[in-house]
Amino acid sequence: MAQIRKRRRIAISVGLLGAFAAIAAALAAALAARSAFARLEESQAIRHAEIAAEAAAGFAARCAATRNFEPLNAALCEIREFRPLVRELEACDGSGMIVASSDPSKVGTAALDFDGPWADVASEVIRSASGERRLLVTAPIFVGEDLWGSFRAAYSLREFDAAAGAFYGFSAAAAVLLAAAACIAAWALGRRLRADVDRLCRSANAIGTGNAPDPASMADSTEVGVAELQPLAQAVRQLSFRWGEAERKLKTEIEALEETLASRTKALEEAEAQLTPAVAQAARPQRGFTLVELMFVVTLIAVIAAVSMPNLTGSRKSANETSAIATLRVIAVACEGHREKYQQYPTSLRQMMQRGYVDKVVGGGTKSGYRFSYARQTQGWYARARPTVSGTTGDRSFFIDQTGVIRVAQRGNATASSPPLP
Repeated sequence: MAQIRKRRRIAISVGLLGAFAAIAAALAAALAARSAFARLEESQAIRHAEIAAEAAAGFAARCAATRNFEPLNAALCEIREFRPLVRELEACDGSGMIVASSDPSKVGTAALDFDGPWADVASEVIRSASGERRLLVTAPIFVGEDLWGSFRAAYSLREFDAAAGAFYGFSAAAAVLLAAAACIAAWALGRRLRADVDRLCRSANAIGTGNAPDPASMADSTEVGVAELQPLAQAVRQLSFRWGEAERKLKTEIEALEETLASRTKALEEAEAQLTPAVAQAARPQRGFTLVELMFVVTLIAVIAAVSMPNLTGSRKSANETSAIATLRVIAVACEGHREKYQQYPTSLRQMMQRGYVDKVVGGGTKSGYRFSYARQTQGWYARARPTVSGTTGDRSFFIDQTGVIRVAQRGNATASSPPLP
């Protein structure tokens, strides 16, 4: 019985350990799933928005070739009316003048934050003055082979934030249900073991007393007639015969079990004699974890994770910024090499890749959490590097032109007037 009580304590300890482990694992999985879900949804939204911006820029190019922007204005107003996530759509010429917009009152006015047309598609996630996260996408408008202007679009990301929050709530509810199931299982196991102990105690008490009913005493009555006692006496004799048969059968089975137990006991004694002291010591039962020890370990793991996560994120941002600076220097060297051979600067990153000056990763415009853009000017060129997701893959943006000086901006886009990189 002592062994059974010990097994009960161990089972309860294991159940509590499983409950706390399930809570920690479910919460960690919820946080990881929430982060992965948000990143996946944002990446898909950015890609779809870039494709839509390229299509709109192509339509704007056809309107710019005919100098008729009425169809473009009508299409932008219709998109803004039926797409609630679209915040702003506008097409600008090379001087920053708005020629078409989803807001007709802005047509003919100067665009805000216009820093010149870009030769590549670019996107950026920002936070508005009201606290809403928005996606800004810029696509070039080419008339023939000349860079005529740019198309700009702003989208709201509130639905993706709401979906990520709902997924986090569902994961937290699943963690609570899993912990409750583990606690109920531990409680049920403890009750089952306690019932086993009580049943064994009752059986031992019944066997120890050895009291059995005497069949002959059933006929000990002087108030009953002899004729009436004959059927009862016959039933008693049959019962006594069956009782004796059952007793003999039980005695035979007990003797067989005793022989089997003796042989097994002898075999166990021989096996135990062959065990070395080291193995015997290792086989001793170990003490289980206490609730205080388990809570201390979980708290220590949480503190270590809270301390290490910001350092890991900061190191990743620093590595991405270093890679972006090195890539801008590669683009500058490629531009000068192209000019030496073809007497002109390249038109785009794709042309540099096709002529072997940069690799496919740089030619694609995205590398190590940064998005790169390039534009050729009349007397030179310039290139920019901006983080794909501001605040997550990087904090600063960089700018370089034909002078070879890299300039940096802590927020927003770096330009030719930004301070040089120290």
